[in-house]
Formats: sequence, structure tokens, C-alpha cells
Amino acid sequence: MNRIIASLPDDARRLIEADLQVVQLRKGDLLYRADEPLSHVFFPHGGLISLVVVMESGQTAEVSLVGREGIVCSGIVLDVQNAIDQATVEVGGEASRLSAASLIRAYRSHDKFRAVVNRHHVMFIAEGRQSTACNAIHHIGPRLCRWLANARDQSGIDDLQLTQDFLGRMLGVQRTTINQVCTDLAAQGIIDTIRGHIRILQPDALRDRACECYGILRNRFTQLFPEGG
Repeated sequence: MNRIIASLPDDARRLIEADLQVVQLRKGDLLYRADEPLSHVFFPHGGLISLVVVMESGQTAEVSLVGREGIVCSGIVLDVQNAIDQATVEVGGEASRLSAASLIRAYRSHDKFRAVVNRHHVMFIAEGRQSTACNAIHHIGPRLCRWLANARDQSGIDDLQLTQDFLGRMLGVQRTTINQVCTDLAAQGIIDTIRGHIRILQPDALRDRACECYGILRNRFTQLFPEGG
């Protein structure tokens, strides 16, 4: 289950339960493009959705990774009518889909519902700021470990259908750099790399090798969502 929904008080959850529709998101599905009108929000139960900014050259840079601890398009409650980024499903899974109108109605009518969504926005901002600092300061090895550990938390699975080329684009480095880090982690028995897949064998060891940003953000989520964490 999505942990933001799980953190809602019963009376707040009932405001949207009748309108929630469980959908299957498949790898490669494009949920929306930048500047498109937003009609629905998504509460992933698992899987991974990558939010990216697309440059004029076609190059992309990841701005957030959303899974079962997040909401896709919650900014619609802040009177944002069009998307500011692009959302693509990278690892398939189930999600609860809700119309934007239903989310806005619940947000405006219920204090506790509004408080949970606002806490999600705070978490989203914290992730963005921490990622900016991480990209500027930390080396690629700990950054990749953080990314993979977070991907496991968000998706709930150990076998991630992700290519090294994709990881390079998300982290802003060459594929050869990702390959070297993955080779080192595989030699230590922490991950296993199969074409198009990365299997996490030792989650604790992966977290231990992640930069400090991983622990900072885990603690922040637990503070903001003790009910859903």
C-alpha cells in the first residue's frame, strides 16, 4: 500500500476511498509531459516513477524518484494546472489513481488531509535540496549506493529492471563510470548485475556504503510520516 495513504486518519482516507482506482503501471508508460494539463494524481503501491526535466537537446536529468512513499502530481492542490516536469514509469507496479478534482476537494475540506499532503510537499522539497547538495559534494560511488537503496525502499523489490545507461543518465555521469561502481559492488557481493537488471543482494551493506544523504532523508520521512513509515 502507498505509505502516504496509510498515514491518513480514517476519516480523511474515507474522503477519497470511493474515487481511488487501482491501475497497473507498466515500464515505459508516460504519465504526463511538461506543460500538459494534470487530470490525475498517482499513489504508487510499488514500482518506480522517475520525474525528469527534459532539455532542448533531448537530454534528461532526474529531479525525483517516486514510489510507495510518495505522490505523483500532488502539486495540483497548489493551483498548478500544468505539469512542470515529465513522469515516466521505470519499474512497473500497481498504483492508486485519483482525479485531480477529488484530491483538491479533499485537500480544501479536511484539515488533517491537508496536513498530510503538506508534509509530503515538505518531504519533496527536502529531497530536492538534499539531492542538489549531494550532487555537488559526494562522489559517484556513495551517490549510486544511495540511489539504489532509495529505489529499493520506494519499490519494495530487490530485483530492479534498470540499465546502467539509465542510471548514468539519472545521476549525470557516463555509463562507464556506473559500470565501474557496479563492478566493484558486485565483486563485494552487494549487488548482482544481469543485462538490464540490478539485483540487490545485501541491502544493509548497500545502505552502509551510501552517502549520508540516504540516512538524512530516511530520518526526515520517519519524522514526517511516523504513521506510514
